[in-house]
Amino acid sequence: MAYDVFREACPSRMLLTDVAKRWSVLVLVALSHGPQRFSCLTAEIEGISDRMLSQTLKALSAEGLVVRRCDGYGLTETGQPVAERVRELVQALYTVLSVREPSTPREVPAPR
Repeated sequence: MAYDVFREACPSRMLLTDVAKRWSVLVLVALSHGPQRFSCLTAEIEGISDRMLSQTLKALSAEGLVVRRCDGYGLTETGQPVAERVRELVQALYTVLSVREPSTPREVPAPR
């Protein structure tokens, strides 16, 4: 089966919808630095509630991108390249913003 993200019923469109959600993007970028505990993710991602983080992690786990481990949450083999592309997108956004505002950082910061 050939995937076509422009087709409403295509699984790739459904996955893109889940990955492109605001909180999913931030969770994937945070986990691209390595596994993190739930409380660390909550502290890292300003504005996310425990409930929303839990729902986001469950959705990303259901898609096979995130896994819960003894040391917290981490990316699966499938999730690693997706998170890397999302991180590259964020880096590109920082580059665009740095052209507009030269004093802004140019790299995706590591977790606090």
